[in-house]
Amino acid sequence: MRLTLVLMRHGEAEEAARGGDRHRVLTAAGRKAAAATGQALTELGLAPERAFASDAARTKETSAQVATAKWPKPVTFEFRGELYLTGITHVRKILDPLGADVTTVVVVGHNPGFSEAGTVLTGQYVALRPADAVVLAIDAGGWAEGLAAAGSWELVQTIQA
Repeated sequence: MRLTLVLMRHGEAEEAARGGDRHRVLTAAGRKAAAATGQALTELGLAPERAFASDAARTKETSAQVATAKWPKPVTFEFRGELYLTGITHVRKILDPLGADVTTVVVVGHNPGFSEAGTVLTGQYVALRPADAVVLAIDAGGWAEGLAAAGSWELVQTIQA
């Protein structure tokens, strides 16, 4: 089956926040860029069955902006603490158990982990700036098999905010 994974970095965030890094929110430009990236993803014809994001304030806001795009069906994000400032290891832990009914997933997170995840999966350098996304694809028997195939994912599209 053809699996599609969208790795997206959160939009531009404020430099500091009361309560620490997890509480940093998006700037106005960050919200606008995240919404534009969400719209660009819909224009590619993607229809994610599942969506995940870090539980940090900036990724929650990014996810909210992405979810407002005109998707074929509503996209609801599940917020996961283990995606905060992490990369491929925790993406695998979340996606490996997904069933055959899930072929397209969006994951919103942080750098440097998400750029590294894209690099590991495709075998080519991936650099995600704020609100950028990469669309990756592979033919595999399931998510566990696909995610174990480091360097084998096709870089279908890069969306730059």
